[in-house]
This record gives sequence, structure tokens and C-alpha cells, in this order.
Amino acid sequence: MINDTLLLGVMASHPGMSAEDTLAMVKTLAEGSYRIQSGIINSKGSAGVDSSKKDDVVLKVNPKKAIGKDKIKCCVCGKEFSMLTKAHLAEHNYTREAYLNLCGYDKKTKLVSKNLAAERKATTEKSKPWEQTPQWKKKQAKEALAKSTAETTAEVVQESPSLP
Repeated sequence: MINDTLLLGVMASHPGMSAEDTLAMVKTLAEGSYRIQSGIINSKGSAGVDSSKKDDVVLKVNPKKAIGKDKIKCCVCGKEFSMLTKAHLAEHNYTREAYLNLCGYDKKTKLVSKNLAAERKATTEKSKPWEQTPQWKKKQAKEALAKSTAETTAEVVQESPSLP
């Protein structure tokens, strides 16, 4: 049963909606929430769709538990990997974006285990690839010139007699 306070709150924040439309929206949201929690989502990543449709996918792994310390599990088939590749997702006819949407992940989510992600981050920080870019080199040259100019100015000011 839907809480009257919730309905009144939705109606207050959407004043143009009728009571029937508000009730329908809240029911759709409640059904979607239930379907997400139970792992039943259609192939377009939408949870608020009639469950009798044939394109529904029952996820074998809860997306909240799929990304582990050493392994990541494919939510569709349950297989474990150190990283989910485009090739594996293609076996299920998903692009990376569609899979992220299906599982309810943020678009920036890395489809790798936590250890592999940390390892890659450490390698990147150690090798500092950004230091090889022309933009970074130009910025460093400007900063070195500004520092040199500031030091020279400070020396000249210290050596010059004080002004009255």
C-alpha cells in the first residue's frame, strides 16, 4: 500500500499532475524498485516494464555484488573474470554502455576487479604518462619561466637601495 504522505509529497512537487497520474507514477516507481532489487530488468535496462515481455533478462548475479576484490562476475551469465571485455559482453549481445545500463551501473564504472583497478592506477601514477604530453611540457616550461622571473625580480629588489 502506498503511503498517503508520499503521494501528497509527489503531488506537491509536481502540481500539474492529477491524482491518478501521480498514483500511476508512484506505482511504476515502486514496481521498478522491486524489479531492480530482485534482478529482473529488461534488455534495454528499464525496470518499469511489464514482466510478461519476452525481452526481460533475469540477472544471475546481483550487480551490487558482482565487482569483487579479485574477480568481477558477469551479471548475465555468472562467469568470473579479472575484467569484463567487449568480446564477452558481445556474446550476450550487449555493448559496454548497454551492460552498464542493464546492471544499473554509473557510466564511468570500470568493469574490472578492485585489485586490477588498483594495480592499473598504481602503474599509471608510477609511469606518469601525462608528463609526455605536449600540453604538460608547455605548462611546465611556463611555470619554470615564471619561477625564474620571480626569483630574478626578488634578487634585483634585494640588491637595489631602498626607496625613501
